[in-house]
Amino acid sequence: MKKKMIIISSILVIIVLLSNYTILKSYIGGLPVYNYETKNKEFQNIEVPWKGLKFNQIKSNFEVFKKNNPDTKDTVLYRNFKINPLKFWNWHDYLVHERYKLAYKKE
Repeated sequence: MKKKMIIISSILVIIVLLSNYTILKSYIGGLPVYNYETKNKEFQNIEVPWKGLKFNQIKSNFEVFKKNNPDTKDTVLYRNFKINPLKFWNWHDYLVHERYKLAYKKE
């Protein structure tokens, strides 16, 4: 019984690791799109990593927005997408990617 549990646990760990660190992530999770905005929706932007629109571009666009609108009080960027712990293939990103460090704002 103990050996069976070790084998099952090992298989689950391998599945989680493979789904987080290989091309399987795209097949399991699909092609993601991430939405960002400020509290009053003065700034809105979309990240589409598979089309080349990366998070660094979102940050740059937001900095340009703040520079072009020095009088705005809307200077905090929020993500409009939840973290779903059941999507085990995203666990690595949830822990290390900058986009998940932004505060969540319900749409």
